[in-house]
Amino acid sequence: MAEKFRGAYFDRESLPAALTQLRRQKLESVDWEAFVQNQPPERGGAVGSWSSTLGDPFAEVLIVRDNDFVDTVSWLNAFFAPLSPISQWCRILRVSQASQIARRSHTVGLNRMLGAWIGAVLAECSVQAGGIQNLKEVLGSAAASCATFAGGRASSVWGDDADLVEIASRHDELTSLLRDGIRPIKASSLVPLWSVLNGYVETKSYSDQKSLGPFVDIFADITAQVDRLETAELIARISMQAGNVFNLLELTSCAQGPQVERVRALDKLGQRLSDGPQSPAIDALLGLGASFVDPGAAISSELLRRYERQLPLAPIWQGAFAGAFLPFRVMTDQGGLGRLIAKAFLAPDDLQCRPICDISFEELVRRVTPGRSFKLDFRGMSARILSVELMPGITCNFAQSRAEASSTATTRNDAHRPSANSERFKIDNNRSQQDINSVLNSILQRVERLEEREANHQSSLDFQDTKDNTGKRSSRTPSTKGKN
Repeated sequence: MAEKFRGAYFDRESLPAALTQLRRQKLESVDWEAFVQNQPPERGGAVGSWSSTLGDPFAEVLIVRDNDFVDTVSWLNAFFAPLSPISQWCRILRVSQASQIARRSHTVGLNRMLGAWIGAVLAECSVQAGGIQNLKEVLGSAAASCATFAGGRASSVWGDDADLVEIASRHDELTSLLRDGIRPIKASSLVPLWSVLNGYVETKSYSDQKSLGPFVDIFADITAQVDRLETAELIARISMQAGNVFNLLELTSCAQGPQVERVRALDKLGQRLSDGPQSPAIDALLGLGASFVDPGAAISSELLRRYERQLPLAPIWQGAFAGAFLPFRVMTDQGGLGRLIAKAFLAPDDLQCRPICDISFEELVRRVTPGRSFKLDFRGMSARILSVELMPGITCNFAQSRAEASSTATTRNDAHRPSANSERFKIDNNRSQQDINSVLNSILQRVERLEEREANHQSSLDFQDTKDNTGKRSSRTPSTKGKN
């Protein structure tokens, strides 16, 4: 990561020129950690850049006081409307966030938990898609849009400092805002799993923390011994350990005997767990038992299908345990999707360079008007995918709904299309023309019927005149026959 930073402090009036004409500013090369210790001017900011790319006039970062953040984001979007969103090309940080970045000592990586995180992502992709077992057609960008990817990337970039609860909350908010339909699993319900994979337990309930604590040790024991022991021996040891800790004979039986006996033991375990009080630990226990039955299989929905309503998170726990037991398998199954996820997990962070997102979470939510439908009015890297920085260094993909994508395409091509009023006028004009044509056709049909009647009547008169010429009753004299 870069250590030197070129920056300076500016008041509100000088910020526009500093952000867009950085090369013209007199910036000193300073130490980043020392630079962020000072408070920027009130309603102003600290502007600067790490890189020295020739020809690039834009700043890479703007640091503002914590209490000025919301006002500054709103002001920038109004002042720089043609360059909006600002967070697409310049990261806007609070002073507290900049200080956290400066103090960060964790290098990007998940260490021995990489396989467990990949297995959990694969399992969530399957569950969110309705329990499908074949993910070979799923793109890497789609896998990077699931909530567990955001949690794993946060753990990879920030380590123990990752705010998993806030990541889950923001992911749920954007999911309801940007995506069609309802996803079966919310990100907030996955926080216990994420915290266990990150090495600690972060839940609101003390009882959940107590019951989930042993799983931190189980994952640590698995990953510490996975390279030294054969898979069968490792599973035998972990099953005995877990069975003793939780006093569940059925859990130990899931790792003993032939496959048929293991499946029966899993059914007994599932029945016992589903009949008792529900908690995150119950899903974890069933997922652990399923991983004993079919080690290394991150997606095995048939084993847990009957429990998908009572224990919906069990398949995702199973995926995490599968990745811990056999990381090689989860990286090679599903057409190599796991390798793409690993590559995204371990990609260098963008904390000390220009952001890679289309827009940050803070700037995106301020574009939404409560009670009105959301429409994108800016250009992203993809027409169907919006990359959002949930928190500094944590960028996640969100697939846009068809209506949003259509509105975005319309916005981008406004210069080549008539205005909405013009289109509405054409529609109304076409309808009016259709109504006129319908009336004319109706009149013509009536005229034709009248002419036909007149012709028939004239033929009748001619026939009567012929009778008069032969000395018979005149056709001009009305007949009275049948009237009396």
